[in-house]
Amino acid sequence: MILAAAPRLLPFLAVAVTCIVSTLGCSRSASPVAAGAVAPPAIPADVEPALLERLETRTARVEAEPGSAEAWGELGIAYDVHEHFDPAIACYERAAALDPTDHRWPYLHALTIKLADPTAARTLLATAATLNPDSAAVHAHLGQLELDAGNLDAAGRALQRAVTLDPTMLAPRVALIKLALAREDPDTAGVRLEEATRLDPRSGELASMQAKIARARNSPVADMLERQVGIGWRPAPITDEWRTSLWREEGVTMSLRRRRAEAMGRRGDIEGMEAEWQTAAAQSPESPDPWLELAEMQNRLGRHEQALDAVEQALERDPGNAKARFLLGNAHVGLGALEEAIASFEAGLELDPDSHETRSNLGATLVRMGRTEEGLAALHAASEAMPNNADAKFNLGMALNQTGSNDEALAAMDAAVRINPEHGRARFERGLLRANAGAYAEAAEDFEAVTRQHPDRVAGYTNLAEAYRRLGDTPRVVEAYQRGLEHVREHPRLLLPLAWILATNPDDDVRDGTTAVQLAQRLCQQSQYRSPAHLEVLAAAAAERGDFNPATRYAQQAIDRLKEALPPDAPSPPRLEAMQSRLELYQAGKPYRDTGEAG
Repeated sequence: MILAAAPRLLPFLAVAVTCIVSTLGCSRSASPVAAGAVAPPAIPADVEPALLERLETRTARVEAEPGSAEAWGELGIAYDVHEHFDPAIACYERAAALDPTDHRWPYLHALTIKLADPTAARTLLATAATLNPDSAAVHAHLGQLELDAGNLDAAGRALQRAVTLDPTMLAPRVALIKLALAREDPDTAGVRLEEATRLDPRSGELASMQAKIARARNSPVADMLERQVGIGWRPAPITDEWRTSLWREEGVTMSLRRRRAEAMGRRGDIEGMEAEWQTAAAQSPESPDPWLELAEMQNRLGRHEQALDAVEQALERDPGNAKARFLLGNAHVGLGALEEAIASFEAGLELDPDSHETRSNLGATLVRMGRTEEGLAALHAASEAMPNNADAKFNLGMALNQTGSNDEALAAMDAAVRINPEHGRARFERGLLRANAGAYAEAAEDFEAVTRQHPDRVAGYTNLAEAYRRLGDTPRVVEAYQRGLEHVREHPRLLLPLAWILATNPDDDVRDGTTAVQLAQRLCQQSQYRSPAHLEVLAAAAAERGDFNPATRYAQQAIDRLKEALPPDAPSPPRLEAMQSRLELYQAGKPYRDTGEAG
């Protein structure tokens, strides 16, 4: 990864190292087989050593037992898990031909081709469902494909069977909601939604279904529900403990472990992520690679102390490893130990002078240390050496921004986004630069992209709302905060401004006193009714709803709390005078209107 000048680190741009074999560019041929026998697939030449060993062992078993469906099926699984799909399909077909009574082979075959050939996958899943009528996962996959094909009756039978077999699985329940909507039966869809919501009340997918049901009923709340659905939610998976366990046991390559560990890290399953790499380390006790992978992911997750521990393990196995020094420097930056970080990056460059990623991170750290000229020289050199590296452009842009060269910083961020439109940090920083330059519409475009890419980051929504506020588009301000609350439900930086707008905006179509009170109460519960700001917004919300007695009480409490927080003999701040004015409005039975939408 290339280090950002800001504290959060960016992903390392790793270069995969493939196993070099004597038959480079060619597949390994299987051993000769008897005339008329079916030969196992040739082993690809570019597989990692751990997978190569497994494939050779299982290929040898197939050659020794060509009539064994189990041997063919296990070879197919080894290919399938590691995404070598063509040989996997050939093995599954052979296993099914040898043992037509085993549902596993048509089932796994179907999942391998589900996206590429859903028609053939439906046929295979129907066979698997006949062979094993008690597999919820088989019926759930079949039901979804039948629904996609418009075969509503067949879909209903398969999905209902899946729900009966596993009442806790959400995916077939969602599909049954879609089925009811496809039949233009929103009432049944609503019943199905209630059942599914009991399993996962916070599901973004179910919120989407609720909006679709409201639209099908021509409900006046359909528009509001659609705005509140949010983005970034993932469809409920079809859970299959047998296949999940099998895939976990079968995965042996570093690339597969990396993908799996990254997915665990995104879900917040840190223990699972660490266990993945610790298992890999146990399998290859002399290799530094699993520890380097773990260190990289720990850095990415902001767990820099743990990253240091992992790097130490890697250095014990390979003291001259340049990547280890690079990751060590990143961990030190994350911990604020900039001198140690510089020393680590410099040691890495001594080991690998051509590591421009390391040079870029060194330059960013030097700028943060105040060694601006030296740092910018390193950053420019790294950027020129890596013209298509978005992280290098991002680091340069951050450093230029720190030095006040905003136009150059914006050009660097433009380059980063052009190279990698999914670079969330570059999008965010470019949005800030555009907003500071008064280009609020363009800034809003960047912040919209940030909220799509990182729906759990509050700053994307707050800056998006601010950009729309500067553009005078209050409905979109409200929508930005509402979307944020779909993903970060109780965050005060979203609750407070939204409650304030709904309580005090001059536009009758914007205000919603009841919702404002609900939001403000959630705020006050967080602060145990001790925050002046939270009490103040609750007072405004109550006044908007016409409840002036509680509004007066909360406004007075807010004033009292603020006075308690002031130093002795401190002059009365302007905010206190504004709060007193609002209190007088509530005492007179009048709500407050904030023409500037500021609390």
